Order: sequence, then structure tokens, then C-alpha cells
Amino acid sequence: MKKSCFYIPGILMAVQLFTLMQSANAQDTLSLQRCYQLMEELHPEEQSRIYAENIRQLKQENLNTAFLPQFAVNGQATYQSDVMSIPIESPAFSIPDIPKDQYKIQLEVSQLIYDGGVNKIKKTQEELNEKSTKTEINLNQRQVKSQINSLFFTALNLQEQERLLNESVLGELQNQLKLTEARIKNGVLLKGAANSIQIEILKIKQDLLNVNEQQKAVFKMLKSWTGLDNLQEYDLLYPSYDITDNSNTDFDSKPQIQILSLQQQQLEVSKDMIQAGNMPMLSAFANAGFGSPNPYNMFETSFEPFYLLGLRLNWQPFKYGNTHRSVEVSKLQQSALEARKESINKQSDVNLLQYQQDAERLQKLIETDQEMIVLQEDNVKEYGSLQQNGVITSTEYLTEVNKLTQFQLNLQIHKMSLAKAKVDWMFEAGILK
Repeated sequence: MKKSCFYIPGILMAVQLFTLMQSANAQDTLSLQRCYQLMEELHPEEQSRIYAENIRQLKQENLNTAFLPQFAVNGQATYQSDVMSIPIESPAFSIPDIPKDQYKIQLEVSQLIYDGGVNKIKKTQEELNEKSTKTEINLNQRQVKSQINSLFFTALNLQEQERLLNESVLGELQNQLKLTEARIKNGVLLKGAANSIQIEILKIKQDLLNVNEQQKAVFKMLKSWTGLDNLQEYDLLYPSYDITDNSNTDFDSKPQIQILSLQQQQLEVSKDMIQAGNMPMLSAFANAGFGSPNPYNMFETSFEPFYLLGLRLNWQPFKYGNTHRSVEVSKLQQSALEARKESINKQSDVNLLQYQQDAERLQKLIETDQEMIVLQEDNVKEYGSLQQNGVITSTEYLTEVNKLTQFQLNLQIHKMSLAKAKVDWMFEAGILK
């Protein structure tokens, strides 16, 4: 019993060491969704969302002051060529002369009482302006996401090509070369048999070099949106999405549709603003100050205080049908936007149908690719054995290897195209955001 207890710490240490080694050897993975997230974090316009919020808040703070008392200080000094005079002389009283130089300073106070709802409508307009700005950012980012889709699948395709050439084709040829060289040493085969295989290996290495250079170019473009360095070290993950029926689409969440919907809302608010323009505006006001002469009693020629209190009503009840026509224009513009939305949704339906048909076609091609690969793998094994025994030449064997490689590349291309068709469907449906 003591002996088994002695081994337990050693076993635990071995397990921990193995786990650490596995973690060190594990390759980082990168998904399409993660690329979207990184792009959104680094997108130059992302800061504009905060700017839009700040602009809306500041403008609404300005609008909030509309119902606060407004103060103004006015002053003037004038000299005029003539003044009013009364040509009457009486020993009982004297009429002072009005001076030609006049001075006045006053404080004006106004208080808005009723504005017909204009201020409230302006606040709604500012909220819609903020939403429009943010939605335009979403639209720009969506266009970038479409570019990322193409870059990601191009990189994924190159990654799979590299894996196929390295692990399958190159490995098969190198194994066959070893067996051929052994047969040459035994005098069963001529040296030319090995040369043909070595030439084919060099061709594969050339293909790998081309793939690597293409990867560098694609990864460089992908880095500009994700900010990730050393993308060659990441294992790109196949997006796993399934196409559903069109009832699960979410067209309304697409920025193109949201922008048009916001424009319709803005037109609706503009109609409210037009109607509010027909309402009376009521405000109170007061003036108080000093003047020489008193502006309300010209016979007080010294600096005298004065004040004035009152209510002010502004109302234009008749506009000769302009209000009705302006509202009708807004309604027509809303209808035009609705027609545009229907057109976009119709095109989306057509695109979804195309992606769905492509997916069905590619699935069938994949099934036949897999069947051909199984059959061709048997052919390669058989031709490899015949080549080792000198029954056929290396060229004939390599022809079969090339056929298998082409079948495997076709399978990879069809799998990649199927995955992209599904992503395009989800993207077009508004589900993938």
C-alpha cells in the first residue's frame, strides 16, 4: 500500500508534464467569426459611434435649454437730425425739449411657453441621426466582412492545398522513392525510375512554394483588417453553418434595409414637423432698463428706468396648401423607399435560391469525388506495386498519382465552395452578422 502511494506523485507530475507539452504543441485556431470581431475592434470608423453619441447628447442638451428663460442685454447710443417738438408756450407749465442724442441700455428676458411640439420633434430627429450614422458604419463594416469572407476562404483553400501536398502527395512520393531506390540497389530497377519520382517531388515542392507565396499575400491583406501577425501559424477553421428554409431569414437586420427604414422614420418625423409648423407659438417677454430720454415717455429726458411686460403669439394659420403638399411629398418619398426595400429583398431571395442550388450541386459533387478517390487510391497502390516490380514505368505510376492528386484537389475545392456557399447564404439572409 505504501509503495503505490509513493508512485502517485510521480504519476501526477508525468500527467502535468504531458499536458504542458500538448499545450505547447497545440496550434492556435482562427475562425471566420473571430475575424469579424477583430475587424470591428480595429475598424477606423468604430470610434465614430462614440462621436455620434456625443454629438446627439450635446445637441439634445442645447434643445433642453429651449424652455429656459433667455436673457439678452442691449444698448445703443444715437444722434438724430430731428426730434419731435410741441410748439406751445405756457407760463403754467413747460414742455422739455427732447434731446437729439439718445442713450438706452436694457435687459431683455423671454420665456417660451408653447412651441407646438417642435422641440420634442427636433430631439427625435437627433436620435434618428445618431442611429443613421451608426447604421452607415455597420454597412461599411458589412462590406469589409464580405471582403474578409473572400480572403478567409482563399487562405483556407491554400492551407488545405499545402496540407494535401505535404501530407498526402509528397509523403506518398517520398515513400515510393525509398522503395524504388532500394530496388535499384538490388538491381531490379534502373536509376531512371528514381529520377522520374525525384522530378515529380521537385514539382510538388515548386507547387508548395507557389502556395506559400500566395498565402503570404492573402495573409497580408487579412492582417490589415484583423491586426493578427504570423497568420501562417494559425489553423483556419472551416465555418460550420447549415442552410435553412427562407422563413428563418432576417432581412430587416441588414444595414441596407435598416438605413432605408430609418430614412422612412425621418420622413415621418418631418411630417410631424410640418404639422407642428401650423401650430401657434406662445412666449412671454419682459424688457427693463434705463434710457435718456425714457423710450416710453419721451418727455423724461434724464436717465430714467423703464420696463415692459407682455405675451407674444406667432401663428400663420393659412399657407395656401403648402402644408398639405409638403406632407404628400414626404408620403411619396416613403413609398419610394418602401419600393426600394422590396427590390433589395427580392434580389436577396434570388441570391438565396442561387446559393442553395449551388450547395446542393456541390454536395453531390463531393459524394462522387469521395467515390473516385477511394477507387483511385486502389489504383495507386496497385500501380505502385507494379512499378516496384518493374512491370510498368515510373511515368505510368506517376500518372496515376497525379490523377489521385487532382481528385483530392477537386474534393477540397468542392468542400471549400460548399462551405462558402453556406456562409454566403447565411450572410445574405442576415443571420450571419
